[in-house]
Amino acid sequence: MRKGLLTAFILSMLVFVLLNFLFWIIGYAIVGTLDSQIDYISTEPRIILVRLVYPIAGYPWEIIEGAANTTFDGIRVMLIGYFLSLIISSIVAGLAAGDLGNAFFAWALVCVVSVILALIGFDLFTSDLQSEAYDIIFAGIIHLILFGLLALLVAQIARRPEK
Repeated sequence: MRKGLLTAFILSMLVFVLLNFLFWIIGYAIVGTLDSQIDYISTEPRIILVRLVYPIAGYPWEIIEGAANTTFDGIRVMLIGYFLSLIISSIVAGLAAGDLGNAFFAWALVCVVSVILALIGFDLFTSDLQSEAYDIIFAGIIHLILFGLLALLVAQIARRPEK
């Protein structure tokens, strides 16, 4: 594995997970149900995997629509933050990669790892909910293409020589 690819993957995955965790905490703190969410994690520890990579498990337009239609300000902040975490982490992948191939494949690795973590968190490898598993995989492919192109654009802009 090339150094630029590994660096871009680790940085973008770290930014993605940390921003998701931060906005999850902020969102439920504003709503006032953070303690019940933490209690739920203590009874169902796998759900923390879902919380860390939640934006990959849903389609981008569902995240935006959920933020627009919710009546809870905390949930709106959380969903907007989830969408921003996708944008920011793909930008980080593009900046840290060094070239176009590394940028796209670093973001592809982030998507693949996130989809696997979401499937483990939702327990879809051992359950009979194949349609939900296919939805998560298809949403991951859409994120890979959409935000992979953003990572490519950022990598292209970052490597342009200054005049």
